[in-house]
Amino acid sequence: MLNIASRLAGYTGRPFFTLGDQMKKTTQQFRIAELLIIIAVISFAGYSFVPHMTRADNDENLAMMIAMLGQVRSQIDFYHARFDCSPDPNTDTELLIELNKCSSRSVPCMSRLPLNPFNNKRNVRIDTDSNYVSGLYGWHYNPETGYFRADNCPAHANL
Repeated sequence: MLNIASRLAGYTGRPFFTLGDQMKKTTQQFRIAELLIIIAVISFAGYSFVPHMTRADNDENLAMMIAMLGQVRSQIDFYHARFDCSPDPNTDTELLIELNKCSSRSVPCMSRLPLNPFNNKRNVRIDTDSNYVSGLYGWHYNPETGYFRADNCPAHANL
């Protein structure tokens, strides 16, 4: 008991032992470990989910492009039914003017050509070489056959 009293007599208000330095190190190490775990979880989630979202975007763009192809092709079909020939324009503006000649309730007038969702171009390459895909245009129109297709890549040229 004297031992405790003698210790208390010299008590200066500081604890007998300090964990300050050790606690700072372990706390900092724990925070780094937490950070590494969070980074690992986020990396795994990105690795797992981003490819699925990318595929969904491609599927959405493909569906949009098929719908736009259908819209322009139906305009060309109506033109062919009304005038018994395919439009024969020299520029994409002339193609739009020709297609709007036969607009009706079922096929509304187009204010401009649709945007190709894969290369964000709405211009049309007008020539008779339907096998060539340039990639510089949004669309391709063959005036001899009246065939309208995408011009961004060979895989989409056959849609």
